[in-house]
This record gives sequence, C-alpha cells and structure tokens, in this order.
Amino acid sequence: MKITARYKLLQSTRANGKGLMVWGDVLEGHVKAGDFITFSTGREEITLQIASVETSSDSISADASVVLLFTYKGEKQKKAVESLQLPVQVVEIIGK
Repeated sequence: MKITARYKLLQSTRANGKGLMVWGDVLEGHVKAGDFITFSTGREEITLQIASVETSSDSISADASVVLLFTYKGEKQKKAVESLQLPVQVVEIIGK
C-alpha cells in the first residue's frame, strides 16, 4: 500500500442510509473507491475504506472537490461513525 493522495477534509455529515459522508478537496494525487483514509475524530484515529467518490468535475485528482462515502465492517461500525462531526484536517489517502 502507498500514499496516492492528500485530501483536505472540510466537513462531515450523516448521509441517510449511507453512513458518514465527508467532503473536501484533493490537494495532490488521486483518490478512488477501494482506497483507505485515516482521519482524526479529536479523540482517536479511524481508518475506513472508500466506497465511492463523487465529484462535479470530470477528474478526481488534484484541485478537485469531492465527496467520499465509506464501506463499513457491519452496522455497529456504521452507527459508531455516521454521526461524527470531524474537524477540518489534511489526511493521506492510501491506495491498494
């Protein structure tokens, strides 16, 4: 696994039926479904696999604003993270 992107997480919210949704900017590199992201909750770090990447532009690379949704290890994990209000932070995206 290697670092494939840096992402500035700007906001997070709960997406009905989908769990946690975050949006921000790709600062460098590229991000795709299947990659992993680790972010700080303020108390701990959580690593999730990216289920989908949504953008309004044609490219999901540097300077693109994107929304990320995640894959969960069951309903318990989904419930635990879906209501998090994550602080603004810069994180690394890890590819397979």
